[in-house]
Amino acid sequence: MKVTIEDIAQRAGVSKSTVSNVLNNRKNKVGQKTWERVLGIAEDIGYVPRRNIRPNADRKTKRIALVLSEASSEAVQSGFLFPGFFSGVADTCNNWKYQLLITTAPDHQIQDYFFEELADHSQVDGFILPEIRRRDYRIKILKDRKIPTICVGKPESNQKRQIDWVDIDLENLVRETIERLIDRQLTPIAYLGLSRQLVKTSQEERGYILAHEKKGLMYQRELLVHCDRDAYRAKKLTLELLKHRPRIIYTGNEVLAMGCYEACLESGLSIPADIGVVSTIESKVAQCLKPSLAGIDRKSYELGLHAGDYLIKLIEGFLEETVHVYLASGISNGESLP
Repeated sequence: MKVTIEDIAQRAGVSKSTVSNVLNNRKNKVGQKTWERVLGIAEDIGYVPRRNIRPNADRKTKRIALVLSEASSEAVQSGFLFPGFFSGVADTCNNWKYQLLITTAPDHQIQDYFFEELADHSQVDGFILPEIRRRDYRIKILKDRKIPTICVGKPESNQKRQIDWVDIDLENLVRETIERLIDRQLTPIAYLGLSRQLVKTSQEERGYILAHEKKGLMYQRELLVHCDRDAYRAKKLTLELLKHRPRIIYTGNEVLAMGCYEACLESGLSIPADIGVVSTIESKVAQCLKPSLAGIDRKSYELGLHAGDYLIKLIEGFLEETVHVYLASGISNGESLP
């Protein structure tokens, strides 16, 4: 019977990532006693590596991985990543004759081993990380291994200058949008955003606050609320927001906007005559709402297209400088604003 890393880990009483560190000669990550015990067990039970670990640094698999976290898996359901974003990445892979692997990251206990299996065993040449969180464990793991990686979203960490990313300038776009609404005296303005852990939510919220500060207005903390991509929960939160009589509600995506629409309808409010709604637009769902939803186009297809293109160029050695790219975007037409 074939001996595996799992067998060694079980006999040594250590994690699979520890075994992988020993077998891949990462001596700075494992204590000497553990190192010797793992090697001894591997020799005793006749472990044979299934393949040499990157025997030729120039050899490429012509394959990249798009790794979904819990947050990005939710984005698939709500439309941001599918079909727009996936289509963009897939089109780039077709252009470069690369294959695209779409996978989900496992729980945090084996996350290190998960990435080692994909990267260290030459299964893929690079990674795309969508829906970045404020403290995203995936970034550090891949950065430490110096594996080509493109983040979809500008990371918020001490390493952000060294991390490659593509995004839209959501913070400034939200700020400009809110400023225009304030100039039109369409206040107060409420904000119904996604999880605070998402980078995009941080960007939106900063834009919202900066707009109020620039216009010399105090924003009301009770008008800033957050929830997951759940229209029912968004409806409940909107009903609470409506008690404060906002003139405009800014939502984090179309799913939240749908809940907002339902709450307004239930409360007998007409959009946009009684209350306006504006949103970050992640998919074509915005065009199906009645009235059509106005907002900032997140450019999901373009983000996928450019993320894949920049990643493959990094892998192929065509780029030497760090990739920090904002895609052009703006306010899309809609009938949900007065």
